[in-house]
Amino acid sequence: MSALETLDVGQANELKLAFRRAGWSSEDVKRFCEGHTAADIRDFIFGHEVDLSKHLINCSALPFLPEGWSAERHIRRKSLAWDPMKIKLWSAQELDLDRPSELLHRFEKERVLNGNVLDYLLKYPYLIPKAWGEACVILFLGTKYQDRKSTPCVSGIWHPAEAGKWVRINIWTETCSSGLYVATLIPD
Repeated sequence: MSALETLDVGQANELKLAFRRAGWSSEDVKRFCEGHTAADIRDFIFGHEVDLSKHLINCSALPFLPEGWSAERHIRRKSLAWDPMKIKLWSAQELDLDRPSELLHRFEKERVLNGNVLDYLLKYPYLIPKAWGEACVILFLGTKYQDRKSTPCVSGIWHPAEAGKWVRINIWTETCSSGLYVATLIPD
């Protein structure tokens, strides 16, 4: 007898209440049910190592675009087997850079991660290394967007304390400055 054959309405209600107590949204539950997320979480709960090599990110497709936005530049790459240990973060402050446009210029010939990786990590946030939460805004410079007004921007992820989770943030390349940005690169 499989585990699902023994799952009854009462247990489904327990799951619903647990999700509600934990602040899950309907979208969160939908993401939990997609792909192999539930299997990975089950492995983690039972102390098994989660095999991150199963996470193959299609970096050649067009990434998520908010309504009315376009991809001004999108560096398409072959699929990326997610391994956070191979990702290098570069701090704008350490490089003495202030604006995202300076980061774009500095890393234009480097192997930067694109918007597809950003989209994937937001879909599976448990794949994001905890140490990244201390890095301020993590930008994915391989995709440069234009908003509805044709203003250039790049997107990144951020973990603000008040949100309690990773969120997408759009940074306008010329008007935003603080130097609290980090670029993501794939080492050679």
